[in-house]
Amino acid sequence: MDTIRHMTQLIERIGLAMAGLACGTFVAASVGHADIGILQSEWASLVIVVAGGVGFAAASGLQYGETRHSGLDPVCLLCAAGTFLTSVIALTSVGVLVIGADPPAVWLSLLAASWIGGVVLQIAAAGVARYGDRPPRRSILVARAQLRDAA
Repeated sequence: MDTIRHMTQLIERIGLAMAGLACGTFVAASVGHADIGILQSEWASLVIVVAGGVGFAAASGLQYGETRHSGLDPVCLLCAAGTFLTSVIALTSVGVLVIGADPPAVWLSLLAASWIGGVVLQIAAAGVARYGDRPPRRSILVARAQLRDAA
């Protein structure tokens, strides 16, 4: 039963990663038309696409913690903001491509920056959810020294 649960989580993450890759492809395609040297490179397109896949996969299956003093769970807030922002940017990119609009380079640069910002929020949410409330790890040397002192 536990294996089935892990397999379904893996399939979910792979599916969401593919959705992030597809959204990143639309953003890279629309931003690639900008007359800005760095955004026209294959490396910039690759970073945009891969960041989308990593962000969507990292944000999937997060366990939200308890609400803080403000009543908001920071993981939930980061994940929701990142997913919303990347989805809006992907939808905008598809619109730019379908309509055949030629927005100014400043708008396309803002589009790329917003995409990366949304992906960073998703990855930050995953990091906080997985490692935020854990106590700091001690090195083996400190633990052995403490054992010797205790004996």
